Amino acid sequence: MRHIFTSLALAALSPLAIAQCTMQGIGTLQVGPPIDNFTAAPIPLGFSFSFNGVSYDEIYVSDHGLISFATGGVPVPNGGAAVWTPGSANFDAIGADVVFAYWGDHSTQGFGTPTSANAGIWIDNTSGSHCTVTWIENEPYNAFAAGAFSCSMTLFATGEIRLRMDSRCNNTSSTYGALESIIGVHTLNNPVPASSDLSAPATTIANATVYEEFIGPGPVGSNTPDPSFDLADTTLTFTPLSPGWLVVTSPLACGSVTDAGGGCTGLTLTTTAAPLVGTTWDMEVDGVQASPLPVFIALGAATPATPVGVLLPTLFGPNCTATQDASSGILVLPPATAGVSSISINVPNNIAITGAALSAQGMAFDLAAATEFTLSNGNDVVVGY
Repeated sequence: MRHIFTSLALAALSPLAIAQCTMQGIGTLQVGPPIDNFTAAPIPLGFSFSFNGVSYDEIYVSDHGLISFATGGVPVPNGGAAVWTPGSANFDAIGADVVFAYWGDHSTQGFGTPTSANAGIWIDNTSGSHCTVTWIENEPYNAFAAGAFSCSMTLFATGEIRLRMDSRCNNTSSTYGALESIIGVHTLNNPVPASSDLSAPATTIANATVYEEFIGPGPVGSNTPDPSFDLADTTLTFTPLSPGWLVVTSPLACGSVTDAGGGCTGLTLTTTAAPLVGTTWDMEVDGVQASPLPVFIALGAATPATPVGVLLPTLFGPNCTATQDASSGILVLPPATAGVSSISINVPNNIAITGAALSAQGMAFDLAAATEFTLSNGNDVVVGY
């Protein structure tokens, strides 16, 4: 797959007001609900990740909102109470270097009826430059009334770690102990420092372990949301300093993909997941006629679907519509294999383009038809963080 992000595409980016953030699963659904006290088999990162001076190429993923590092399946993290009992006193009980995206006594829709068709643990590990784990629709253990929430974690080959928590994260856990959640990173057997306030715009800690610990106001077992929890709707970026970490806090903004319609003659454009800054925007055009000719994707500012058959009747049929304006740039994709042509666009790791909007639309030759050329549906996309 090709990796590009054209200047034409950047020129077409336009800021949008970000509404309440609803996370989407990125990559592939690793396992769907019900999930309870689950730790996945070792998952390849697709690259070497350096964590406080140690290189790893695999992770174990728990439904309790944390991952641990491994190489060749080692070390194997401890399960049981080491996973479902969050707290700084239990860091080393896990038995591995860990990242806490949002560690609490919860499960991924392990009880009751899933509140989303996308509920589960999603993994995106095919780029060779980043790996994203997304926990969609978690719930407090035993489905108590506090409601579901989502969170995610991205590891970058640079050593950077990005954590994302949606607006529903509120340090609500099970009724089996004090309400408690942990967010941050820990190196095995490293002396555990005091909890930090990660809500500050930027925090520099010269320690291999950096975290914030929230303990609910009680009473113990009340399952009451914690009013002191202040990291909801937030992105935390951990940059390694060797030693220690720089933690930068910023508002959460979610990417989105909306089908804009407008397809004709069976050509289909699919975006596998909404793009996040620093990751990739993966698209494929399906239903392409077998030929050695290239396939194309137009990128531009989104507009209402506009008929183009009237303007270019020799190329497009009367039912074809365009979903972007005349500023569109053109990406050239390879000829289709089995009717499919794909592209992967690198999204710059730049928070300034958060909320940027583009419309994409596939185009392909159709030599069997009198119109010679055809358009897919459009995908209106907003870049998230």
